[in-house]
Amino acid sequence: MKDQYYGSKLKWVNVTRPAYAARADFCIPRDCGEYFFETEVLAGGEVCSVAVGFGWFTSDVGMNGRWESGIWGYHGDDGMVRYGVHEEKYGELFHVGDIIGCGYIKRKGIIYFTKNRKYLGVPFEGVRGQLYPMVSLTNPGSKIKCRFDAPIPDKVITHSPNGETSTSAREDGEPVEQQSKG
Repeated sequence: MKDQYYGSKLKWVNVTRPAYAARADFCIPRDCGEYFFETEVLAGGEVCSVAVGFGWFTSDVGMNGRWESGIWGYHGDDGMVRYGVHEEKYGELFHVGDIIGCGYIKRKGIIYFTKNRKYLGVPFEGVRGQLYPMVSLTNPGSKIKCRFDAPIPDKVITHSPNGETSTSAREDGEPVEQQSKG
């Protein structure tokens, strides 16, 4: 499998179950107030088993299998967010062509996600430590492209039931800070 990347490289990590998992070769810089990366789903099979998130270097990055502390992820096959043994319904499933964003605001210790640049809210709070961007794929034929220098979203795109779109300021009211490049 060829790894595609923007900004910095992915390192494929050996896992003990049938999955591909990767952790970025850099952690979020200490002086970075907010960090954001995006993963585009290029191919996903019938069930899009792609997960994106952050984790500690010492964590098992096989984010679709056994769960442990130190990994916070959003899963495309069931729309769940998971941390350790904790899981809850969060968002929509992922499909080919979707771009999933994952952000971390250090001062508040929060992780948030976007789907196709639409802000989905904050599923994780109180997150601390040296975090690494992580992705996981479990379906044969799944393909992704990561962008580690993605612009931090400063607007939320909303869709009305009649198909109209509108843009507004981010719901969390957090000022947008410039991220350091990996």
